[in-house]
Amino acid sequence: MMTTGNDDSDGDDHRASSPMQKFNLAQMNSIAGSYDVAMARARRFFLDTGNVEGNIPVTILQSWRRSADYGVAMDAPAKVEIPTRAELSALIERNESLVQASWGEVEALRRDIGQSEGVVILTDPEGQILMRVGNDTFMQAANRLALMPGASWNERLMGTNAIGTALQESSPLSICGTEHFLDPNGVLSCSAIPILNPQGSILGTLDLSTPANIPHDHLLALLGRAVTHIERNIFHYNSDSWERMVIHSNPSLLGSPHEGVLAFDGDRLVGANRIAMTLLGLPWSAIGGLRFNDLFSVQHGSVNRTASSDECIVQTLNGQTFFARMVQAKPERRRQSASHEPLRQHRKVTDVPRQPHEILDDLQKDRIVGPISRRKPATGAMLAASDERDDSGEAVLIVVKGEVRCFTSFEGKELTLFSLGPGDAMILRDHLQMEMRSEGEVYILRHKEFETALGMSTEFALSVIPVVEHLLRKSIELIEDMVFHSVKFRLVRMVVDRVEKSGRPTARGMSVQMQSNGEEIAMRLGVTRQTVSTAIAGLIRDGYVERLGSKEFLVRDLGKLKALLDKK
Repeated sequence: MMTTGNDDSDGDDHRASSPMQKFNLAQMNSIAGSYDVAMARARRFFLDTGNVEGNIPVTILQSWRRSADYGVAMDAPAKVEIPTRAELSALIERNESLVQASWGEVEALRRDIGQSEGVVILTDPEGQILMRVGNDTFMQAANRLALMPGASWNERLMGTNAIGTALQESSPLSICGTEHFLDPNGVLSCSAIPILNPQGSILGTLDLSTPANIPHDHLLALLGRAVTHIERNIFHYNSDSWERMVIHSNPSLLGSPHEGVLAFDGDRLVGANRIAMTLLGLPWSAIGGLRFNDLFSVQHGSVNRTASSDECIVQTLNGQTFFARMVQAKPERRRQSASHEPLRQHRKVTDVPRQPHEILDDLQKDRIVGPISRRKPATGAMLAASDERDDSGEAVLIVVKGEVRCFTSFEGKELTLFSLGPGDAMILRDHLQMEMRSEGEVYILRHKEFETALGMSTEFALSVIPVVEHLLRKSIELIEDMVFHSVKFRLVRMVVDRVEKSGRPTARGMSVQMQSNGEEIAMRLGVTRQTVSTAIAGLIRDGYVERLGSKEFLVRDLGKLKALLDKK
């Protein structure tokens, strides 16, 4: 375990926190804007006197009181234990069904917020964060507050906050600015909704967190739509062996995400979605205790006999009328889904996460997905997007062995964006060119094959999507560098990145293998080889680096070299 809060240590597995040395809470405040000092004063006044100052919702007052009773210190960052990579993988595996059902909606929400400052978060039923996607800059700043994968935002640990308080209250809510119990968290505004299973138990929460100055008036509705789809997915995952009855007062909504769904084992009610419970006015305690005839005035068998018809009308015992459709149980589909269970049982998450191509190997071996093209291109071979695209969309390249150079053209020169190695993945795009730098093997997945693999394996999705996004982000950063930064700045950053990644300490400084000659560095920076030689010579002359070989350099003082990046 790693601890964050007052402690700025990076831990042994989570590298995401290391960039936070560039951030502090003052900078987070500048992102979030000024927050409500009056609310912070009202919170302290309430806890000191028990009296309410201003118009504060009862839910927040109750949460403030609970937080104080838990012993949470409002004026200090919480000490939060962050699990190791292996522990986080095990946590995700324990919640695999929830992650699988939520993945598409989490990504859709991320697209909805676009480039806005904010993150979408999925948690387990205890408030421990399983997934976090969104704006990179905001995520880096949020790390300082432990708003990161693996951290628990249970109310007992973090005081009043959207995730923990929504779990405690079992209801959707927003906690904005200094409505948070912890003073450092006042820079955030967050909205969260519990995710329920067909029996009404909480499986986790879906949360959207932003700087405090972003209004959340419409965000609960946005989250609510996503949670409706997630719960619909969960219902279908768990109810194949049950007979399902869909109902609504508007017949055009049958078959839509807005329909009410009831599940019956025989004539006993064993599950429902929250829409059905609202339509019927039932508490969740009714699940498992009511029979069909306790709900409807018609006989269960008569509705069952109309299952093949388009619609029928049923009436409840209290006189409500609904359009309905009965969906028969599908035991054969249940058995088909169960055939995938051996994959989950014997593919245990280890301390070393598996790479995407390793997961693909097993998915094909277990016939979870069909055969996928695995090739052995020769050195120098070009992989063209136009050759791999089909009607379903763009293809995805996954490297198994060897090195692939990804490059584009810039002002008549080749600009190397990055090199791909084993485990790396990249979307094949027309404006990008892929060259095999050494003999190797690659998977090339057509768009439909890629979507199928993502849907069938959470492990594959969690391994490949961050890799693709990271490489796309790197290419954007490089192009921005071409516009805004000097050759010297770009070269220094390349050296610093290499030292921090694979530098070797020596008595005189840090030795680093650049793994590229002058020409390759020039292609990566989008300049001529002579320009690179001049920049390197300047760093040597000024005493920042010393050449030890054609590709090996000695960095005498990494701190002084990094200081050049602050000067731009």
